[in-house]
Parts: sequence; structure tokens; C-alpha cells
Amino acid sequence: RQRQMCIRDSHGTHTAGIASAVTNNINGVAGTSWNATIMGVCASDETSDRVIAYGFEGIVYAAENGADIISCSWGSLGGYSYFEQEVINYATSLGCIVIAAAGNNSTDQSHYPSSYKNALSIAGTNVDDERYGSTNYGKDVDLAAPAVSIYSSFSDNTYGYATGTSMSAPMVSGAAGLVKTLNPDWNGLQIGEQVRVTVDPITGEFGTLGRGRLNVYRAVSESSPSIRLTDYAFLDESGNGTIEPGERVNVYITVKNYLELATNVQLTLSSNDPYVTISQSEISVSSITTLESVEPEVPYICDIAENAPSNHVIEFVLEISTNEYNDVDYLDMTVLPGYLN
Repeated sequence: RQRQMCIRDSHGTHTAGIASAVTNNINGVAGTSWNATIMGVCASDETSDRVIAYGFEGIVYAAENGADIISCSWGSLGGYSYFEQEVINYATSLGCIVIAAAGNNSTDQSHYPSSYKNALSIAGTNVDDERYGSTNYGKDVDLAAPAVSIYSSFSDNTYGYATGTSMSAPMVSGAAGLVKTLNPDWNGLQIGEQVRVTVDPITGEFGTLGRGRLNVYRAVSESSPSIRLTDYAFLDESGNGTIEPGERVNVYITVKNYLELATNVQLTLSSNDPYVTISQSEISVSSITTLESVEPEVPYICDIAENAPSNHVIEFVLEISTNEYNDVDYLDMTVLPGYLN
């Protein structure tokens, strides 16, 4: 019972130790970073234990006061908030990377703040390098890190074990600190992408646990492109802004390369949905330089089935490949007869 209380009261201390406990002092544990500076931000409720009441205000505070990496071992399932997304975007614009636990609900539903665009979502793995039983998963996840029985600092100069994606997120945050030290001129999104593209694959989990499990050594020793879908738009055949059954739709995309030069880039759009046929699915780009955004003039061409139901969401997968790099991203199209933008 006392141990459970210790875990409950020491959540922030435990996660801070995972990210940046002092190394080489023959005491306790070693954080994944090396002598990084921790900025403790109190975002909790004044009267309730383990309740985050001011999380997004905390993100703003950290970003405006010099943080490079913002580690969020909190969140919940729920609805999308434009305000909260703008907070993440604001922190990103200041050069930060927001790294957030994917949550422990055993679901592929969206979880916030980890599911927001520009946040790096971290799922959990177990001691056998497999999916941790309670971790959230799915297309919102970027990568995974160990989550089970993680030993770290507690309050009152003690140490102990805790489990959950709350432990996975600071492990990645510490690694991000090492990458930032090696590349001080990189912005936060570049730091996050370097950690994401250098993971080790997890058999059978590509796309459910992001690209794979964190590999800190690869993150600080390898280079790679990292091409992400940053925007997309639909142009329906009638031009009225409504995607309707029986209509042809052009899909335009924007992709950005955050890291090393990419050459011979192939962008392939696919879907398993029975209500769409993709007649033009391949786009080629000769090269994309570091931090370059590309908007191919040629669209993908999709035909919506005549019997597509109203309010039906069509999910697409964008496969991104070069000679040395492969990745996927996702986009959705909603069939909404009678709906006007």
C-alpha cells in the first residue's frame, strides 16, 4: 500500500528520472539523456491527486521559457480541440518537440495530446519487445519504447518500478535530448523525426506501433530522409465541395522531408475500402531536399462508388519510399452528400 502511494505521488519524479537521471555516479539509475536540464512544470489540479488541469498551459510555459523537448506523460481519450492543436502548433513554431504518451486504454482510438498533429505519440512495449498489453496503438502512434517495470527515481530519495506509456514517453524524450545535443541547429520536428526513423521494427506491428521500438544508438549514429504528409486536399468533380457517390475526386498532397536528401521518391496511394477505386495511384518525385515541401501538380484520381453510403469515411494509406527509406502516412475522405463546405 505504501509503495502504491509512492508511485502515485512520484509520477513526475519517476518520469524525470527516466529522461535525465544523472549518469556515471554509481547511484540509482541512468537517464536516457546525458546531463540534460529538467524544467519541472506543475500542471496538476490544486486539490485532486494525479489530475492534469493545466497541461496545455504548461506546454506554453515550457515552450516560452526555453524548453527544447516537452515530455507529456498524461492525456486521455476524447474529442479533438482546435485550441489544444494550436497550442501544440505554437510550441512547435518555437522550435520545440512535444513528446506524449499514447495512453493505456488498449485501443486505437485517438488519445490527446499524443494524437495531435506535430506531437510525437509514444506507445509501449513489454520485456519481450512486443506490444505492452494496455498500450494504445494504431495510426496515430509514431513509435514505441519500453513500458513495463521501468526502474527510476521516486520521491524521498528512493527508487522503484512503474509501468505504462507514461514511462515510454520520457525514455524517448531523453533520446531526443541526445539528438538535440548532436544537432543543436535542428528544430523540434527534425529531432522527433530522427528518433522516429531510426527505430527497430517490431514484427507484425508496423502501423500499429508506428515504425517500431526506440533505438537510442541508431538515433545518434545514423542518417536518413524522413518524409511526412503535411497537407492534402480534395477536388470533387462537380466542384461544389461535396464528395458524392458516383463522383470522381482528385487528391492533392503536400509532403515535407525533415532530414537527409531523398532521391527517387515514390508516393503510392492505396485503400482497402470497397467504395473507392484509385485509377491514378502513383506519383514520383526526383528529389526532396532537407526541410523542402513538395506539392506534386499531378493528383491521385479516385472514383467513388455509386452505392457509397452517406457519412462514410474512406481511409487511405500513403506509402512513401526511396532507395533507402520506406514509410507510411494516412489520410481520410468523407462521403457527405448534401454537405457544403
